[in-house]
Amino acid sequence: IWVLGGEDGSYYNDVWSSSDGKNWTQETSAAGWSRRYEHTAVVFKNKIWVLGGNDGSRKNDVWSSSDGQTWTKVTDSAGWSGRYDHTSVVFDGKMWVLGGWAGSNKNDVWSSSDGVNWKLERYSADWSKRYDHTSVVFDGKMWVLGGSGGGYKNDVWSSANGVNWEKVTDSAGWSKRYNHTSVVFDGKIWVMGGYGGSSRYNDVWAFGP
Repeated sequence: IWVLGGEDGSYYNDVWSSSDGKNWTQETSAAGWSRRYEHTAVVFKNKIWVLGGNDGSRKNDVWSSSDGQTWTKVTDSAGWSGRYDHTSVVFDGKMWVLGGWAGSNKNDVWSSSDGVNWKLERYSADWSKRYDHTSVVFDGKMWVLGGSGGGYKNDVWSSANGVNWEKVTDSAGWSKRYNHTSVVFDGKIWVMGGYGGSSRYNDVWAFGP
């Protein structure tokens, strides 16, 4: 398990790891990338990657590391505009960046096989512009779940190629929310917690066969 940066009143660029969730090792107190939060991280080609985020400005830099200690700047300016509150997944041998806040809500979809060269797969995906949504890979597809933008959302979308998106439901069982988390576990998609405007949630929902 890895924890990378974040914010608690101050911004951080520290990196921590744990094999059991109880005992933690600080791999570095100051990674190469600037102190930030609302960034994304993925594991791709045997490296950890950090993409974009907020360090007081919107970022579109990309960094990678094979050990969590030494970081290499892959690019200072990816093809997608500087942003935070986006999502990133690894799918079909590529990294993907989906939506987020870039001075306005976005619903663009980008992919890259090296972190340097990015392809705009959709300028405006079928799901509405949003930030603080979640994304997972499940059943051979990418999925976008909930988020905020023109109101809080509990819709669910999926795509097998990043270009064509299918609305799975306009209103999932869980209430409209953002800042939730989603994972794939035990053959299901799980949605946990989040914020719904006046309410914070600690509920847990599962979807799958």
